Amino acid sequence: MYAVDEQDVPRLHVRNISLQLARCELANDYKQRPNVIRIHACDRTILIECKDRIDALTWLEHLQAAANIASSLEDRSMPKFHTLPR
Repeated sequence: MYAVDEQDVPRLHVRNISLQLARCELANDYKQRPNVIRIHACDRTILIECKDRIDALTWLEHLQAAANIASSLEDRSMPKFHTLPR
């Protein structure tokens, strides 16, 4: 995964992030780049840009599935399915 710093220079960025109690959503209010996913995890907010809307929805589905199974059975809530308006 590549991150972009303040000068828009891509650099390799590697960090382990726990998805336990994470929230993953489409960042529709983020207008600088299209097809961005927002992850709230480990007291951080991470933005991931995808190549198109289908790729973003695929990533979002997999990230939400991973976040749903990262918690113990007692702490899990029912999964939320996000759909796009027509």
